[in-house]
Amino acid sequence: MTKKNSLRISAFIALFGLLFLYGCGGGNSFEKAKKYEDAKKYFDASQIYKKIYSSSKDKNEKALAAIKASETFKQVGNIKEADKWLNNAIKQNSTAPEVNLMKAKVFIYNELYTDALKSLNDYKKESKNDTMGDYLTGVATNGLKWKKEKSKYIVENLKVINTKFFDFAPAVFKKDLMIFTSDREGGINKTPYSWTGYTFSDFYKSERNKKTGNWGSPILIKDKLNTKFNDGSGNFDSKGVFYCTQCNGKKGEGMHCNIYQTELKNKDWDEPELLPFNNDSLYDCSQPCPTPDGQILFFSSNMPGGIGGHDIWFVTYSKKSKTWSDPINAGPAINTPKDEVYPWIHNDGTMFFSSNGKNGMGGMDIYSAIGQGKDWSEVKNMKAPINSGADDFAFSCDDRKESGFLTSNRVGGKGNDDIYTFKMAPLEICLVGTITDCKTNEPLANAIVTVTNSIDTSRIILKTDAKGGYKTKCNLKPNAEYSVYAQKREDYYFDSKVFDISTMGIEVSTTLRQDMCLKQIDIKEVFTVKGILYDLDRAEIRPDAALILDSLVLVMKKYAKITIELGSHTDCRASYVYNIDLSQRRADSAVAYIINHGIDKERLTARGYGETQLVNDCACEGEKEPKGGKHAPFEPCSEDLHQLNRRTTVKVTGMNYISKK
Repeated sequence: MTKKNSLRISAFIALFGLLFLYGCGGGNSFEKAKKYEDAKKYFDASQIYKKIYSSSKDKNEKALAAIKASETFKQVGNIKEADKWLNNAIKQNSTAPEVNLMKAKVFIYNELYTDALKSLNDYKKESKNDTMGDYLTGVATNGLKWKKEKSKYIVENLKVINTKFFDFAPAVFKKDLMIFTSDREGGINKTPYSWTGYTFSDFYKSERNKKTGNWGSPILIKDKLNTKFNDGSGNFDSKGVFYCTQCNGKKGEGMHCNIYQTELKNKDWDEPELLPFNNDSLYDCSQPCPTPDGQILFFSSNMPGGIGGHDIWFVTYSKKSKTWSDPINAGPAINTPKDEVYPWIHNDGTMFFSSNGKNGMGGMDIYSAIGQGKDWSEVKNMKAPINSGADDFAFSCDDRKESGFLTSNRVGGKGNDDIYTFKMAPLEICLVGTITDCKTNEPLANAIVTVTNSIDTSRIILKTDAKGGYKTKCNLKPNAEYSVYAQKREDYYFDSKVFDISTMGIEVSTTLRQDMCLKQIDIKEVFTVKGILYDLDRAEIRPDAALILDSLVLVMKKYAKITIELGSHTDCRASYVYNIDLSQRRADSAVAYIINHGIDKERLTARGYGETQLVNDCACEGEKEPKGGKHAPFEPCSEDLHQLNRRTTVKVTGMNYISKK
């Protein structure tokens, strides 16, 4: 990485070096352009690629030159020209594998994931053993999927801060002071920096208006915090100690980037103090972030002993000796063979960082991880819109993780790197569904839907429309359990099943669905109400039967239009005539009980069936089969079997009763 890259990261998607050269003239021109790129003179390189494109007759060479021109224009922040040259490459309709790979990478940067997958498919047909094609296919597939998913965040460009230059890595102290890095015009050193053609980067500050909440116009910090060379990428601990990065040394003679600490006192910054674990002659240390208590400092470095290019490391502070420990690598759950940068530690210990070594959406993606020191788990991609096809990094957020900042060079920005804000989108949870007839599947208009929750006693009452549909307001409570059921008692005498609906763990706006159906009663249906039983040769209502009749009373009150017949029965003992009379007395007793509990007698019919509808073979007269063949006599039954015949049954006789009262 260059000095500014260590402050920031790789400027855009790192494309492969030149994989092939064409002709003598083209080859020499490509070689010359690559030397400019190696020297970070991207603008000069872009002009050579433009000349190759104009002079070449070979469509593959022209496509390659256009792709490289697009890449170099992006490096200097000219997105308009970068897109123009990508289109020039596409126009060449080149089928060269290397061009297809480069095109796919640029498509990913622009979040044209479908186009990227097409180019990668063409590439893999010709380069079957190259794992890069498979890796980028995973990236493009993620991007296509995650862009379609709903997110709990809204991301917006912080336009008052950003310019056409590199603006990145905001650090906020006590909610109202922002320190960020920029290489905009008007910095400490007016000399152009050869990598971008812009000036060296400096720290700027912006203060929030406490009444409006808006950030003020940026102001260059002119005291000890800034040098004449690249300064930037810092974070505060809770006490206001500021850890920051400075590259090239104060006199421009340094080889690498190093971490310093300082503090703002009485509106003036202390002289930055170089921390002891830096080694300017061997490696970079940059992008420091302390834990809130200041006892652990995380940072990014390419020091020996790491897993990849730039890894995340940490050091701990000893209050007793007032020294920092030797650096410790954060481990393989965080670090990969590529680059991990910009660690940021939340108050609850969650680490946020950026990586281009995990299967993300393209470029650097922002991840979160749970753990401490070198033991981390639950490493998760933050997905869109926090991440994009470009480089996304320098994430920070508030205590509730509902709002914060990130940096990105995504398409649609104001300049090269831009600072973005994000906030939690309003969480809207709705419940919808359709009510139908269980048998015919016809939608039921004017059905009543009742929704209750586990948090309070409130309930939502809805009526279905002409198509049987219902929808709640999108204000269901998160992390609650709901119950929902439907009814239409003027026509359907049974409510629907009660369904359980959960909003537990829902983090993005969601529409839940619960369809229900209502079952119509068949007027011919006869059902036995189990438990309305009688003693031998008695018609009185027993206590156990009274409980069942009480529940029947509730049903009759609930469904006010239903009429029923109470049919009573006997066992086979005694004569036929006697049993008819006994069963009628039993039916009359059941009807009288229900009337005494408030049900209109016009809705009730009492009928005695005697021993004509036995539920088993416990008949007392006649003969039966099959045991001994025809005319075999019945065997005696137990008292328990006779008891089953001494019962009352209920049959629906109508569903349109209208009270005359």
